[in-house]
Amino acid sequence: MNGLVDIERKITVLHVEDDDGDAYLTQRAFQAMGASVNFVRVSGGQDALQFLNRTGPYVDAPQVSCVLLDINMANGDGLWLLEHMAIRPSERVIPTIILSGDADNVVEARKFPFVSCAIVKPDTQLAFERLMDTVRKVTMLSMGKAA
Repeated sequence: MNGLVDIERKITVLHVEDDDGDAYLTQRAFQAMGASVNFVRVSGGQDALQFLNRTGPYVDAPQVSCVLLDINMANGDGLWLLEHMAIRPSERVIPTIILSGDADNVVEARKFPFVSCAIVKPDTQLAFERLMDTVRKVTMLSMGKAA
């Protein structure tokens, strides 16, 4: 069977995060899901928009099941991406989870109806790992999979 077909059957979580440390901890939490999750990271809003639209280097990208989005990033911030997602009907239905270090950005992100939840990032590694485990479980449940 074609590898791309196998990926298409998996849940694809698009993680939009420019901080390598946060990305590593998040990926570790999602690895607990096993083979049923295709976890893809891009480092900015511009890359995420290309991935969602399957353009540029992401022409063969799988369809995204969930977006896990940081707000403050270089290369197009998260609010910019949310605004672009809001004008595309196909992207407004993708469950989107916001993680941000800035409480004001969390409030702003909650204005978008397709944002499932918006959370301020914890400031300790243990709290972040616990949050990622919760996000992982919520993502699985929202996709109809057992957590």
